[in-house]
Amino acid sequence: MDVYEAARELSAMNAKAPYKEKTISLILFGIKYGDEISSISMTELQDIAQIPKVNGQGTRASVDIEVKQGIRLSQYVQLRDDTPDWL
Repeated sequence: MDVYEAARELSAMNAKAPYKEKTISLILFGIKYGDEISSISMTELQDIAQIPKVNGQGTRASVDIEVKQGIRLSQYVQLRDDTPDWL
């Protein structure tokens, strides 16, 4: 998966996730694609996915943290078969 495919998938997952599940969608993105995105620059990924900058860092820093948590968790967990439709 290249950075453009990852950005499209991140945008799609985040757009489909219910409002109160946005943070979970970022973690699940990291879990689902951990091996494939671990070498991708989070800054470049967020630029291509058009994640807005808020207060200089704000939203982007949160996205970075949540996706990286998912990447780390991907070594230990797997997604269940009954995951939400927005994945």
